Amino acid sequence: MVGAALVVLLGTPAAADTLLLPLPGAAQVQDPTLCPVVGCLPDRLLKSVVPGPVHSVEVVRVAVDPQGTPAGVTLEQRLLLSGRGDYQVRERGPARSARSLSDLDPPITKFGAVVWQGFSPGSRELAAELTLDAGLEAARLPLGLQLSFRPADGGPARPLGPGGRLPGAGTVTLVLHNQTAQPVVLPTAADVDPAVVAPLLEALRGAALAAPGPRLP
Repeated sequence: MVGAALVVLLGTPAAADTLLLPLPGAAQVQDPTLCPVVGCLPDRLLKSVVPGPVHSVEVVRVAVDPQGTPAGVTLEQRLLLSGRGDYQVRERGPARSARSLSDLDPPITKFGAVVWQGFSPGSRELAAELTLDAGLEAARLPLGLQLSFRPADGGPARPLGPGGRLPGAGTVTLVLHNQTAQPVVLPTAADVDPAVVAPLLEALRGAALAAPGPRLP
């Protein structure tokens, strides 16, 4: 359960029956009026335009250093476009480069975003290998990896050698970390006055024990 706060902005007396609710965060960042405030370019706010549904298949490959830290991250992306018409697919990166995996023109990288554009005759498959920033993607990967080597003679643990080579006889330990967990703060109601809450809980309890009828208050 995640707590949420709702802010209602009241309009003028003539429009008192209209509630102006806050925009979702995704819509706020698309507001062009924010560009002068945050110093971004209007190109960063352009949205994807496609003639129909898009099916996406992505394969992420991660290369790690002798300690298990991501040293290279590539993304093989295949997009199957449906529908006839022009398309412009924009995906916010950051991506460093793009290499086409088909006969079609590869996407371009602009300010870190990946841009596909062209014309679909009814269906079109776009495929490219994107090189991502390993330092930025390390925190977004679902699994973290840690490698260590302990010599057979009982010496201290140390990283593997360059290229993952083993410095000698010993034991390699591989530890995987689940990085998908997200902290959630649950309310405890410890600061609520029992005298205020008790009548509400009693009303709910009475309705629950009563014969079927109106909905719970």
